[in-house]
Amino acid sequence: MAVESIEVRNVEETTLGEAIDLFMEEALLGTSPETYRWYTCRLGLFSKAFNPNTKLSEIAKKDLIAWWRGLEARTLEEPPTLTVDTFHGYVRGPRRLFSWLQKNNVIFQDLTKYLVLPTLPERQRKGVPDDIVVKIIEATEGNLRDRAIMLLLESTGARRAGVASLRMQDIDPDAPEPYCRRATVFEKGKRTRSVFMSKLALEALKEYLATRNSTSQYVFIDTRPGRETNKLLPGAINQIIVRYKKQLGITGVCSPHQWRHRYCRSLIQNKMPLSTVQQLAGHKSIQVTAMIYANLLVDELHEAYDEMYRPLNFEKFDDI
Repeated sequence: MAVESIEVRNVEETTLGEAIDLFMEEALLGTSPETYRWYTCRLGLFSKAFNPNTKLSEIAKKDLIAWWRGLEARTLEEPPTLTVDTFHGYVRGPRRLFSWLQKNNVIFQDLTKYLVLPTLPERQRKGVPDDIVVKIIEATEGNLRDRAIMLLLESTGARRAGVASLRMQDIDPDAPEPYCRRATVFEKGKRTRSVFMSKLALEALKEYLATRNSTSQYVFIDTRPGRETNKLLPGAINQIIVRYKKQLGITGVCSPHQWRHRYCRSLIQNKMPLSTVQQLAGHKSIQVTAMIYANLLVDELHEAYDEMYRPLNFEKFDDI
């Protein structure tokens, strides 16, 4: 029985390493640096496992499955040497690569479709507790830049990259209501969307801008001496939160993305329609929103059921 392997149009020229380079150059064009680094890591490990000089036509289905089972075995060890989340990422990277190669006619068939994505454990995406958010924002009193950043995270649900890359032309704090509380953020590469801030966040932003001494086009800048024209990097927002966590003795997860989860959680718990939450969160589809916050939606659905369901009148069961 012949070994099933990937068929390539230009079989003599296309190696795994060349295919990865092509994918990174074309498929990831315009994506964020974080996304680019993510694929560089996952595909680098995949390339190392199969050798970058291997022709795509020489990669057999049985070899892919053996590689998958090797990763799975590491998650089943005691103690595990690979988390399920990492296992999931290692598989998702090559699946995206070969799917793209097939769609762009580099290969005839995608054998990675046989590699099942590991099931990730269900998690409550509740985000940072409200009282922690209040403590951190109160602790920013006296640091106008940090206060504006934290209040924007709290009230807009923007990703950290969106806040860090905010430009002066993306805001208009002196416009009439409600336009003064709108901003355009760039997230996930070049994707843009509008976000809406609270009145408290707007006031904090105005106070910060009144003292901001920089010619940079970016709203939030590096405050270290000699770097006043440098934009604030997304990772710096994590460092700001860590600094206040240490100052307040706070433990537990408190990343910018957890602030985003808190934002979405509060909207759902306040009965906002899921389709509106999806748009405010900047998710690609309502299915993404539903998947992430499924546990919260069950509570919402149950409450709606108890409020709206009206039983029929069955006299036989009146005593129940």
